[in-house]
Parts: sequence; structure tokens; C-alpha cells
Amino acid sequence: MSFKPYERNAAAIESDGQSRLVTSLKNGKTTVRIMPPYSERGVWFKKVNEYYFNLGGQHLYFPSPRDFGMPDPIWDYCESVYESDDQEAIAKVKEWKPSLRYLINAFVLSEPNPIERKDIVVLKVPSKVQKELKSLDTDSAAGYGDITNLEKGFNITISKDGKGIGTTYTVTAHRQESNAFNLLKERGLDLSTMTLHNLDEVYPPKSFDEMTQILETLKSGSQPVQVTDRQTVKTEVVQNKVQVPEFEPIVVEAPPKA
Repeated sequence: MSFKPYERNAAAIESDGQSRLVTSLKNGKTTVRIMPPYSERGVWFKKVNEYYFNLGGQHLYFPSPRDFGMPDPIWDYCESVYESDDQEAIAKVKEWKPSLRYLINAFVLSEPNPIERKDIVVLKVPSKVQKELKSLDTDSAAGYGDITNLEKGFNITISKDGKGIGTTYTVTAHRQESNAFNLLKERGLDLSTMTLHNLDEVYPPKSFDEMTQILETLKSGSQPVQVTDRQTVKTEVVQNKVQVPEFEPIVVEAPPKA
């Protein structure tokens, strides 16, 4: 058995192992190709409960440790408050409630204020966008289904408009299926050399001590400013033909040469 270490990642070392690969949707239209499942579980998304707090002008975004099988003192404290009859305290902790988010491996084909993309990124989307994507992924009767299929899948355009509670999203599946290998080849990129990110590890939670410190800051009376997304999502699906694509394996592999 040979020793095969991973390549050194200077950026990850500088950030103490924290990934900078996670990106969110910007206002405007973003077109993506969603990648196949990232693990043996066969799903292409990872659900996280994401906290957002504005503490002293510092914007904090982080997932609940409960999503990773670890204790979450903020969540536990909120549950104890809800079990009480203290309406004032209940009203306060309601502002601390995390928002449901999903992490997805995707290649960004176009976006507002474009930057040069050369690799797969982790896209963070709200729950209603994920719901529409999942609907497209399972709706073979409408001519879609298996949207992550590398050879016969579909590009998706997600339009974002607004900010905060007024944000709306429109999810539009492209009419024609396409080959992801060919799409990236036209850009001078080789999809077969890229790696799917482990969505279970790419967005790590804070430590128990950090969570406890944040909780104590919240309880001390420093009221956080939290903007809870209540997005409206519309879906546009236009396709006449019916196609039931084959299951695509987890590993990104180039198709065999003719």
C-alpha cells in the first residue's frame, strides 16, 4: 500500500481549515449545472440550519452543530425557553431561529458580476429553491428528471431579486438537455479532472466553546439584528418530451471515446 498524501492547500491553511468554497446567489440571474450526488447516500444536497447574527457590526453566518451530530447550546437554550411560559423570552429567542439552507455542488456557468470559474463550487441556496430543484430532478413526466446527469442533464437558471424578507427567486430549467463535459470543454476545462466537494465537511460548525460564547453574548442583552428570509420562489418549466434518464454514478468520469 503506497502513501498518497493530498496536495497542500495554502488558502485552507491560512483560514485554519475553513473552506472559502461556499458561495451564495447574487441579485440577478445565475446559471448553474448541478453536479451528481457527493456521497454513497445518493443525494446531491446537504441540509444545514444556518444561524445569522449581527453582533457589534460583525455579521456571523454558521451552521448548527446539530446538523453534524454535535450539541448546540443555542438550540438547547431556545428549546428550554419555548418550554417555559415566559412570553418575553420566547419573543426574543424567535429572532435567533436558524434558517434552512442547502449546500449543492455546482459549476457556475454565468452570474452577475462574473468571475472566472475554473472549478466546482459549493452553492448555498434557501430551502424553497432546493425544493424546486428537487421537483425538477424527480419530474420525468414533464421531460426533466435526473437534472444532475452529466451527459443528459439540464442547466438551471436561478433569478434572485430583492433583499432580506423581500427577496424572491425564480428557478428556470433550460429546455434542452446538455452534456456537462462538452460545456466545460468549450471553456477549455476538463470536468473529469475536477472533484466533488464533501458537503458534510466543507461548511463546518463552530466549536462548543464558540457557540457558548455567542449564546452568552445574546443573553447579555446585546440584541442581534437578524434578517429572516421569507422568499417567494416561482418555477418555470417548459418541456414537452418525456425522458427517463439513467442513474449517474457518484464519481465524475469522462465518457468513453467512440
